[in-house]
Amino acid sequence: MEELILDSGALIALERGDLDPSAVIPGGAIVAISAVTAAELMVGVELADSTHRDRREAFVTDLLDNVEVVAYDLAIAR
Repeated sequence: MEELILDSGALIALERGDLDPSAVIPGGAIVAISAVTAAELMVGVELADSTHRDRREAFVTDLLDNVEVVAYDLAIAR
């Protein structure tokens, strides 16, 4: 089974509907995000205007509830 750490760029594109999830996440992949990515996404919710905030917040909340958040260190980078 493939392990994959998604970055904020891919997640933002998914949230906006610009990418098909199957194009980013192979079937059966174990997915995680770094703590840095989690912070970037939460800032994005705070900075969103009223048109996008609720949808963005729901996306980030669901993601954080369902995906492992890992510390990002050199071992993870490798």
